[in-house]
Amino acid sequence: MKRKIVWLLLAVAALALAACKDAGGQKAPETTTLIYAVLSEEGVHRADVNRFNLTHMQDGVRIEIREYFDEDGRSGRDRLLTEMASGKIPDIIDLGSSEYGLSYQQLVRKGYLEDLWPYINNDPELNNGQLLEIPLKAASVDGRLYTIFNEVSINTLVGEERIVGNRYSWNLADLQEVFASMPDESTVLEYYLTKSDMFSYVFRLSLDSYLDWETGEDSFDSDNFRVALEFVNSFPDAFPGLDFEGGLQKAKIETGDRVREGRQMLSMQEITIPADVQALDIAYGHREKVAFIGYPTENGSAGSVFIIQGRKLAMSSICQEKEAAWEFLREMLLPKLPNLESAFKAKGIPLNHVDLEMVMKVFTDPPDYISGKYYDFFDETTDFNAPDFLFEPSKLPGIKVISITSAEAARFEDFINHVDKIDLYDTELYDIVYEACGPYLAGDRDMDETIQVIRNKVKIYWNENR
Repeated sequence: MKRKIVWLLLAVAALALAACKDAGGQKAPETTTLIYAVLSEEGVHRADVNRFNLTHMQDGVRIEIREYFDEDGRSGRDRLLTEMASGKIPDIIDLGSSEYGLSYQQLVRKGYLEDLWPYINNDPELNNGQLLEIPLKAASVDGRLYTIFNEVSINTLVGEERIVGNRYSWNLADLQEVFASMPDESTVLEYYLTKSDMFSYVFRLSLDSYLDWETGEDSFDSDNFRVALEFVNSFPDAFPGLDFEGGLQKAKIETGDRVREGRQMLSMQEITIPADVQALDIAYGHREKVAFIGYPTENGSAGSVFIIQGRKLAMSSICQEKEAAWEFLREMLLPKLPNLESAFKAKGIPLNHVDLEMVMKVFTDPPDYISGKYYDFFDETTDFNAPDFLFEPSKLPGIKVISITSAEAARFEDFINHVDKIDLYDTELYDIVYEACGPYLAGDRDMDETIQVIRNKVKIYWNENR
């Protein structure tokens, strides 16, 4: 009996050895495992990873998800950064959210990330105008692209065109000049916005421009920065709350009345689909045109900013199998919308032109099965991924957009083409400046002392990270 078992084991071993050889008698390649670091559950699509691993079994390449989750979003990020500093750099990296994610600018400066433009330019399904490149160019640093994503929205300020003008850019002096013509007791923006809110919206777009990373020189002691900080300081410290009936949704609807009645100059809005143009004309322009004028900037650039929706992924510069990693990453940029009904449910601006054209078509020339349905602009509680997104007109209050005109579609596309910034700012630099400005915004420190504190702290940060 023992002899039979020995012979059986020898036979199994021989079969295993044969399985490790190909037709030429060579050993099959060893498996290369690409580490995919994710900072949140939203940062990974497990079905994509499983599909990649199944289709690449014969290639000897697989992806392993490594989670850096935690309760507050910070300690996981810090643990990943510590590992990267010690040389343990993942092959594929989820950059995480703007608030708790990795600092894109800092990763680029430290050489951690791979330039992805060459991969896009050599990809027959993605090159030659098959992508909306404006957001990707906004995400590029010195002409190199280190992250990809498949959908964006646009954060902007809107106002009646007859009051603020037909333009996409202005500075603080322009804003103050227009506001001076408004009636007494008017507000610049929503009455519930605070200093903290405005600091984020104003400086998130511009702080990087105040520091020259090549030389370490800064321009915080400049009129531009002083005027911007004074503007932020003009807002209230806090708002008592929106715990009245209807809450924030009611307050947002109320701002439309305030704009139309001339008691509010601007409204903060996020543009996601072509229907927003018509909805905003109705809500804030009283059926006249609104201007997507954006936040004031002092360098002549547009005042609006792309906001990345969903995942933003990167490839490390020392990735073990770059072509295989690109095969995984490129899936994000391929068409995602299977039909016009899914395009009507979309809640973002797709980067793939096939999807974008479908979104444009469904709002300019809706098919019969969408006839009688509408997009409800003010419904803040809708689950836009749910099948019941296509509401009957009698179901909900608000602004109902069924289709848009070719002129409105052209305004939507023209607006996209005028946005030149994206929400990929240096989060550490932002935190340093925000903390230094805290006492000034609280009335406990003057402007000159505040600027000196900022410059000292930023100099230390630059020395530590150059």
